[in-house]
Amino acid sequence: MFTDFLMELNSRAALIRNDGDYLKDDFLHCGVCNEPKQAVKIIPFANNKKLIVNLQCRCEREKEEKYRLELAEQERQRRIQYLIRHGLTYPKYRECKFSADDQRNPDITKLCCNYVRHFQEMQDINNGILFYGDSSKGKTFYACCIANALIQREVPVLVSTLSNLVQNRVKAMKGEAYEISLNEFKCIVLDDLGTENITQTAFNIIDEIYLSKKPLIITSNLGPSQLKFSDMERKRIYERILEMCGTKILVKNNKSRLQSGIEKGKTADNILKS
Repeated sequence: MFTDFLMELNSRAALIRNDGDYLKDDFLHCGVCNEPKQAVKIIPFANNKKLIVNLQCRCEREKEEKYRLELAEQERQRRIQYLIRHGLTYPKYRECKFSADDQRNPDITKLCCNYVRHFQEMQDINNGILFYGDSSKGKTFYACCIANALIQREVPVLVSTLSNLVQNRVKAMKGEAYEISLNEFKCIVLDDLGTENITQTAFNIIDEIYLSKKPLIITSNLGPSQLKFSDMERKRIYERILEMCGTKILVKNNKSRLQSGIEKGKTADNILKS
């Protein structure tokens, strides 16, 4: 009875016949790769009964594998588009890619590419980057190049400003918006730091990033020495930021300078310069 079931099951298996297929030793063979499409299988638990089974030739296996890879790539692209929509809060952030780099600062470009390549190591030591310098020198561009490249690797990245995150959290508490959950992201990029109002909510957001040990990338017109304030509210925020951003880069028109801060920054710089 079970043997009959196996024969019925096998009879339903697809035997694909293509032009050029031929019989050899009573079995159908592929006319392209010449592999057999049928074989004999002996069933030990059914008195060694012989059953002719249908096989996939190499052509069909390759066709099936190609289809599987196409489906996987389609799913990957859907995932990437989701990450872009939810992580890059402004359209301008989505345009900043290494392919658009004019190479005015090749050393910064190399460092940014290495940061993407060594992102797992940057996560392990919780090392972020502070891009600082005058306006319109490319700080946001470099930070968003990293974000876009990580997203292409399916790493969830949030690019926003601290002010926008504060506004979102305040509106969410009033039921006027859905709260952006930082837990969804593995890297946080805060653009244009230093222009926001310092509130308890702002501190809570920075503290949440700090405690989660997510890599933090910052762009700011203010350098490390300018981010040191005497008033307690600003001090406790910027001290955390400077600690998280161990790699500090001064961005100029045609020149950059890499600075090491705390010990993990020195370790990261050795990796990123390589």
